[in-house]
Amino acid sequence: MRSLGMLGQASPAIATRTRALRDPLGRVRVMRARVMCVCLAGVACLALFVGAASGASLVLRGTRLPERQANALLGEAMRAPGDTTRLVAGLARLVARLQDSGYLDARASARWQGDQLQVEVREGREHRFTRVQLRAYSAADSASISRALALHAGDIASPSRVAVAMDAALDAASESGHPYARVSLSGWDVDSAGVALVLTGDLGPQIAFAGARFIGARVTNPSLLERAAGNLSGPYVQSRAEAARARVEQLGLFRSVTLADPEALGDFKQARVVMNVEERPYNQFEGVLGSQGDGGVVGLARVDLENLAGTGRAARVRWESRGKGVSQSLARYHEPLVFGFPVAADLSLEAQTYDTLFTRTKLGLAARWALSGNEHLEAGLETERVVQDIADVREAASQTTRLAVLHEHFDDRLSPRRGLGVRLEASQSFSRQKLVGGLRRSVRSSAAELGGSLLRPLGARTGLSLEAHGAGRIGSERILGLYERYALGGAASLRGYNEEAFRVDRYALTRLEWRAYVPGGQYAFLFWDHAIAATRLPTLTGDRVQLLNRDGYGAGLSLAASAGRVGVTYGVASGLGPLSGKLHIQVMAPF
Repeated sequence: MRSLGMLGQASPAIATRTRALRDPLGRVRVMRARVMCVCLAGVACLALFVGAASGASLVLRGTRLPERQANALLGEAMRAPGDTTRLVAGLARLVARLQDSGYLDARASARWQGDQLQVEVREGREHRFTRVQLRAYSAADSASISRALALHAGDIASPSRVAVAMDAALDAASESGHPYARVSLSGWDVDSAGVALVLTGDLGPQIAFAGARFIGARVTNPSLLERAAGNLSGPYVQSRAEAARARVEQLGLFRSVTLADPEALGDFKQARVVMNVEERPYNQFEGVLGSQGDGGVVGLARVDLENLAGTGRAARVRWESRGKGVSQSLARYHEPLVFGFPVAADLSLEAQTYDTLFTRTKLGLAARWALSGNEHLEAGLETERVVQDIADVREAASQTTRLAVLHEHFDDRLSPRRGLGVRLEASQSFSRQKLVGGLRRSVRSSAAELGGSLLRPLGARTGLSLEAHGAGRIGSERILGLYERYALGGAASLRGYNEEAFRVDRYALTRLEWRAYVPGGQYAFLFWDHAIAATRLPTLTGDRVQLLNRDGYGAGLSLAASAGRVGVTYGVASGLGPLSGKLHIQVMAPF
């Protein structure tokens, strides 16, 4: 039988809580301290299940603490019977949890009886505040801080609650233009009646905004960042500073944007908002070369020029060959702030040739509003003209309105390993068509698209990537034109098949990857793509729906090179041999 003696813990101390401003020379005038209190909440059912699976059981006596919380706090000790270090740490967490609930005299002891952990607890009586006193330099300071503290005699003597109340008081002071505010714990006197709490605080002088300064912006023009941050004037309010940081982040030009301590001017009556921005490579070249089973070669070339001359503007040129006479070219211009408003605009021109079947020219204008740092709203208008040589519809002129909502939250903008992204889009099209023989007709159609991506690490060096996409289009005409259908197949959609091997009315596509990471942002992956699609086709007696169910398998590498990143993917369609696959080589070079 192994035993461990009594374990207790003194009442935790709470240090001074402050907000800090730096003078122009960078000297810290008021240091921001941290709360020194132990506050652990145990709500982990998983620890209970793991402890039970290890064969150890817990016998708890002398406390009203729920057994589920005790199992979570002592879970590590129960998974390692006989490990005294883990048992001491578990008892310390248990005692700290009780003391933070007002049982300041709580003590605990434990011993192992075979595979059974027996814990004896002496809680003592519950302590409450007998007096809460605030000492301030003025009556106005005392009244303002007391209202925000919300601590009263009779409340449970919880150190964590005092710490939270002190933070709330400082937040309230910051929102009223007093970033110099300070709250300190001056007395924590315990006697037979309870705890006498004494706090000291002062608001300090009222500070006004004096603009913003951006650290790390070597390429980006400061005037663009100042316009994005907005008008920073009036009393220094922390929430307005955070809102300005969010607007700068929404430009999408930086890997990260963080607030630093505000920077005071010489008279300490004004302060600048200080933001640390991390720039990333703004220009990029991408080239892709693919080999198809029939011996055809496909390719893509794309040049992205972002943050032109530090203005945040961007331009993109893209050319793509998908084999069998299928080619596509695209030019796009991006404006980050339209007339100074937090609205981005894109103007695009696209031309597509699909063998001898049709040619398409499209002009589009889209606007993007940032609802938050991770959410965006898009609206767009497109006009296009399609010409066909062999079809009932010889010419079609269409107008399409689009509306989309996006939510993206990834741990890294360039090489994410964890995160979630979702996009929902709806569109409405109106088309005037010229038929064979000179007849004309008007056609309406509606479409909806839903896509998402999920990244989750499985361990230190492995992870999963899941992409799911679904889209469908319906129109006043039961049979859609070839140019109105969605393209499936190729490296960007259903791997293992030729580029645009299928043209469908609606589809659901999933792309699952298991990744093995190595240092330097490189990884190898195995993938499985699965697509279900439906297309309505004409028959002699009417029409019928053709269903497709296709799978693609393969493997690939994503390697970091001195000039950028190289990706190699080999995919095989289900039912074919391993030598009948499609090879794609991708080169991405930032500059």
